[in-house]
Amino acid sequence: MKRKLILLVIMFACSIIFFSNRAQAAIFWDWNFTNNFQTFGSTDSIIAKGRITNLATSDSNLTFQNFGTASYGNAPAVPYQFAWGDSGQFFLQFFGLDLAPGQSFDFVFGNLTPYGITPPGFYFFIAGFQLEGVEPDSSIRRDFYFKVNGLVSPTPEPSALFLVSFGLFGLFLNRKRTRLA
Repeated sequence: MKRKLILLVIMFACSIIFFSNRAQAAIFWDWNFTNNFQTFGSTDSIIAKGRITNLATSDSNLTFQNFGTASYGNAPAVPYQFAWGDSGQFFLQFFGLDLAPGQSFDFVFGNLTPYGITPPGFYFFIAGFQLEGVEPDSSIRRDFYFKVNGLVSPTPEPSALFLVSFGLFGLFLNRKRTRLA
């Protein structure tokens, strides 16, 4: 009798634990960069813009309370100084966020300012978000790719004028010489 009672209590406790975990709302989310794969000049500052989405399959709203951490890393080294968010205050732009299932929110992930003149080439950095109380994973990593074009060096004015003038003078002499002959 005692064993049956203990077994019933254990089964009851397990069912409460099992069903209470099932009753919790699940938040399914994703995020991406919205201006990935763009081309910039070698002295341009770059604003990395993103969009976070509470997927339509979520059972509840994605709120500011879900935010954990954000991460930034660069490999190989990017010749830019990185600043979080629009003005160095990354998480302030999410304050008061309350996304219903299917809604999105645009934000500034960070600003990249070149240390000087950036050599032409392809660059990228690694970024991530970690949220709390969400599914399927609390952390999603994305890469931000961008291309830098080289500087176009302008032709100096005095030498360009000299070359044009010298060419016109040569044409004038050639034409005069053909008239005299």
